[in-house]
Amino acid sequence: MLDENQLEIVNSNEPRIIVEAGAGSGKTRTLIERIKRLLNDGVEAQNIVAITYTNMAAEEMKERLVDVEGSGDCFIGTIHSFANKIFKNSGENYKLLNDEIQDQFMNVLISLQAKYLTMDKYLQYKDLKKKIDSGLKEESDIDILLNSSEKYELNVFLDEIKDDSYKDTLKTLCKKHNVITFDELLRKTTEYFKSINGKIEYLFVDEYQDIGPLEKNFFIALNADNYFYVGDEKQAIYGFKGGNVSYFINLIKNPSWKTYYLNNNYRSGKEIIYIANQVISQASDIINMKSECKSGKQGNVTIDSKLKLNNYLKKLQNYKDWFILVRTNKDLAKMEQALIENNIPYISFRKGEMSLDEMRQCMAEDKVKLLTIHTSKGLESPNVLLWGNFPLKQKPFLRQNDEIKVLYVGITRRN
Repeated sequence: MLDENQLEIVNSNEPRIIVEAGAGSGKTRTLIERIKRLLNDGVEAQNIVAITYTNMAAEEMKERLVDVEGSGDCFIGTIHSFANKIFKNSGENYKLLNDEIQDQFMNVLISLQAKYLTMDKYLQYKDLKKKIDSGLKEESDIDILLNSSEKYELNVFLDEIKDDSYKDTLKTLCKKHNVITFDELLRKTTEYFKSINGKIEYLFVDEYQDIGPLEKNFFIALNADNYFYVGDEKQAIYGFKGGNVSYFINLIKNPSWKTYYLNNNYRSGKEIIYIANQVISQASDIINMKSECKSGKQGNVTIDSKLKLNNYLKKLQNYKDWFILVRTNKDLAKMEQALIENNIPYISFRKGEMSLDEMRQCMAEDKVKLLTIHTSKGLESPNVLLWGNFPLKQKPFLRQNDEIKVLYVGITRRN
């Protein structure tokens, strides 16, 4: 059953709705139930657009709506997939820049301009960089792979993406072959939709706290009759990727928008919520710090700044019920080594690259889940070990807010 707040949101007829949904508050269910209500009220499915943060989130939403007649005609997907759907009608001949096309262009540039770097070395570097980003390798491993001349030429080619002063660059090759980036897709689609005076009827956007200026302008250009945005400023952890939480906060403060709050936490125990609230209260840009425990669980938290890691790991049981969450990729590599040394089975993954079925298979494996906190967002586990250095005294202060929110997200993964 829906609680009182969820039910009010589902049945609201306000044209501009923004929902501040705390951790474990059932926001996805509320969003799904509202779409069901609209369909049952006679809204045509093709007039409903729901924008999700990842393809996996879109899969989950579609799965929850599969039994609703006609729901397959709703658009449910990422912002780039919807922009691509629109821009295909523009008549412009284009292809989206992907790894395969970029590799082809790099091959051309290297063959034309490189004296020392080879395509084979570039592909090795690309594979290594993925492992570095995942915390499986160190940045210093690049110096082992590439000599100084190769590294210099590689940096030149990578800089060409942003620089028009070179004769042959990735940018010029993209232009020559009608290839556009995902950012360009959003810009072009925004202008195109404005030019045709386009309009949609119902727009749903999840994770609104993490959007940037390109996304904001695109949503405005969609000129929806009814807006429904969901987010949580307490979980805005993608500022380093261009996310701007002030867009979300400003709409909450805007009297022309109806704001609803989902404060009930159905996931975590009372003690966990208490600690999470203590942490998030230190941030300066929080609108709503209230979170009520509705799980019926007590939960427990142990804080140990002098944790003897190996001794702790040896006590782990029921591996599938454990998340080990770290702050940085460097922490990820260190923890991976510790797990290997203690013969503890583990799996590490990047959520954005997985399907819903793949994610479920990973969660059913009898292995510890070793993740960065950013990757763990949206997931939960019966037991969570947070490990690493959380620099809450960094400057500038806005950066401190980011660190507080990362820690908050990590704490609230415990179910």
